[in-house]
Amino acid sequence: MARKPDTPCAGGCGRLLWGTSTSLPPGERVCQRCRRARKNAEPDEARPEACGYCAEPFTSKRRGVGLWSWCCSRTCARRLRIAEGDDPFMVAAALRRETR
Repeated sequence: MARKPDTPCAGGCGRLLWGTSTSLPPGERVCQRCRRARKNAEPDEARPEACGYCAEPFTSKRRGVGLWSWCCSRTCARRLRIAEGDDPFMVAAALRRETR
């Protein structure tokens, strides 16, 4: 007997999905299209915080790798890393690599 997709998508489209031993339970499985649409629909939230170096209020945003920004500017971030004991030349090199 041939296997068939047996579980409807819980994202709302009703597309039938394949079930495997590592899949989510049937009520939680979502197809790739619905996951992508949900990700694109949710805006990146921003939250108010205080800068880790100068303590000025700023709006923290989610960066590319999913981490939240902790300083109001790149200058404060560099100064904070140097104040924590990092080598100033290595900090500058790392910041240059991030921008390329």
